[in-house]
Amino acid sequence: MGWPKGRPSFFKGKSYEEIHGLKKAKLRKEKISKKMKGKGTYEEKYGIERANKIKEKYSKKTKGIKKGTYEEQFGIIKAKKIKKKLKNIKKNIKPIIPKWTKEVIKSKLELILKENGIILKRDIEDLSRQNRWICNLSGIEKRFGSLENLAEETGIKIYNTRHEDRNEHKWLNEIANNLGNNIVRQHPICNFKVDGYDPITNTVYEFDEQHHKYQKTEDLIRENIIKNKLNCNVIRMNDDIYVLQRSHKLLSEF
Repeated sequence: MGWPKGRPSFFKGKSYEEIHGLKKAKLRKEKISKKMKGKGTYEEKYGIERANKIKEKYSKKTKGIKKGTYEEQFGIIKAKKIKKKLKNIKKNIKPIIPKWTKEVIKSKLELILKENGIILKRDIEDLSRQNRWICNLSGIEKRFGSLENLAEETGIKIYNTRHEDRNEHKWLNEIANNLGNNIVRQHPICNFKVDGYDPITNTVYEFDEQHHKYQKTEDLIRENIIKNKLNCNVIRMNDDIYVLQRSHKLLSEF
């Protein structure tokens, strides 16, 4: 005949063994475990006592933790606000900036010099704004002390305009052509680098751009150190005077 669907009330709270006996209960449990492998309640899997202990332990671990989507956890309106906030945070995350050591700066400047043949201040500022490819001028000055120190340590000069670079090279080229000697550019002497040096005549050539008018004392100290070391002559040329001389020369030739 069999029982109707569902358990009669007098079976409530009783185990399979109490209802069906040991052998039949074992067969029923095996049958159910095959059907509900990975499914079913804790009670069905472990029994009431053990199930209660597992639930208690799990509830302590997951206390305060919500699962599911933002919409399921907080509702549609609050979920939208949270997502918008997270999106703005991602936008404002700044890229990782490399440590601007002297070696890193030097390698970057060498790449610019190789590409352009000259390094201008405006190029540095432009590149520093493009994903921080190189640090800005103030960063370079902080690492080396000044742009002059940078030139002395690395032999790399940063110019305000191309005009300065052309004038220095023109002047040194003119001297080399007149004397017929090779002028060594950016020659290292006493931890300094001079603009030009003629080893045959033992003469140092220095071309003073605009910024040198603010460091006359430093230039004089440096010049005396070089003179004492090499017992050489030092010839200086000011950028403004050079421009005037060339202008007069061109006018006289005309």
